[in-house]
Amino acid sequence: MQKMLRYSKGAVALPRSGAGVFFMIDYAYPTMLAERALDELHRAMLRRDYDTALEQALEAATQCRIISVSIRDMAEKELERTNAHRNTV
Repeated sequence: MQKMLRYSKGAVALPRSGAGVFFMIDYAYPTMLAERALDELHRAMLRRDYDTALEQALEAATQCRIISVSIRDMAEKELERTNAHRNTV
C-alpha cells in the first residue's frame, strides 16, 4: 500500500517509484464537505434558519468548485499518461 502525505485540505502527495513525488488534488474530501454542507443546509431550512442555510449553500458551492478543479486535474493527468504511453510504444 502506498504511503500518502497530506499537505493541506485536499492536496495529497503520493510517492512514485523512480520519479520522486507527484501531487494530486483529492476530490473525495471536498465531496464529503459538500455533502455535509448540503445536509446542514437542509436542516437549517427545516428550522427556517435562512442565514445558516445560505452560509451552507455557499460552502457547498465552494467545495463543488474545488471538486471540479480536481476532476479537470485528474483528466489532464490521465491524458498526459496516455500520450506518454503512446509515445513510448
